Amino acid sequence: VTALPGRRAVFGSIGAALLVILMAATAAFSPVSLAVTRWVTVQVTDNAVEDRYFGDQKQVLSNGCAVWDAEVGGNGEIFALQLVDGVIPQTSDVVQITNNAVTDYFPTVSDDCFIAFRSSPVSSSSVVVLHDWTSEIWRSSGVSHVYSPQINDNEHIVWSQWDPAVDESDLEIFLYNGAGAQQLTNNDWRDNHPQIADNGHVVWLGEGDIADSEVFLYTGTPDPSALTVNDHYDDYPHINNAGDVVWVEFAAAGSGAIMHYDGNTPETIYPAHVGNHYPHINDNNYVVWEGVLDGWQQAMMYDPRNGGSVYPLPIGSSHGYY
Repeated sequence: VTALPGRRAVFGSIGAALLVILMAATAAFSPVSLAVTRWVTVQVTDNAVEDRYFGDQKQVLSNGCAVWDAEVGGNGEIFALQLVDGVIPQTSDVVQITNNAVTDYFPTVSDDCFIAFRSSPVSSSSVVVLHDWTSEIWRSSGVSHVYSPQINDNEHIVWSQWDPAVDESDLEIFLYNGAGAQQLTNNDWRDNHPQIADNGHVVWLGEGDIADSEVFLYTGTPDPSALTVNDHYDDYPHINNAGDVVWVEFAAAGSGAIMHYDGNTPETIYPAHVGNHYPHINDNNYVVWEGVLDGWQQAMMYDPRNGGSVYPLPIGSSHGYY
């Protein structure tokens, strides 16, 4: 499940054809609305195709725009649903965004319900497309392969890309800034997993070799800065809308520390421990990640108040599965 506090979440496919949405609803149980706040699990697709959700994509936002892709007639197509507080969605509310002879997949959505996704017009290349639910408003150009598009609430998009005519192992980071695309990196590293904040800052992972990777940050200046410069394997960078960044620093095999950058100096907010993975930071600087406690897989949370504290989730539990 991917979610931030106060936001809805989208589950992945169950079997071959289900997208399950966990939504906040109000009122007593009825098809239209309910009067006490509660969580309701709703099936919104029921068909003969595979509806897919990808955990590293931003696919549901606070105003209830959910997006996913599905295999239809041998091609990937983009689907969307706009949720309304207190209203239980129906399968008839689902909107098919694309319907063509190419493969469209990996959608991501902004708070204004603009959608960015990867499209493969031909088998040897792919592009990034920006769509407003009605029509396509921009697409990247050139013959290349693109990965991991991410969109912010200004409809700016970041992605990683490589030129098959040059070197498929050399991924670079690109940014659509509302006017056009610009290349943020040009090096021998494998730059991937970009994330973009609403303030325009971009973070990504640069992989030099299997033993060393670094976290990089672009803040609008011509040259990105390295947040990490070490011999360790840094991984899983994530940025909030204020530009704070978290990641895992693996100093030893399987043992990683949770790191936080607040715009000044990187700091350790949880010491190295086996099983620390996938940190996420919200706009109030709360951090959650997958950890291990007493030998059990465990969701962990860093509370930034009063100097910072770490709790297992649910709070008070020592064996709560994430």
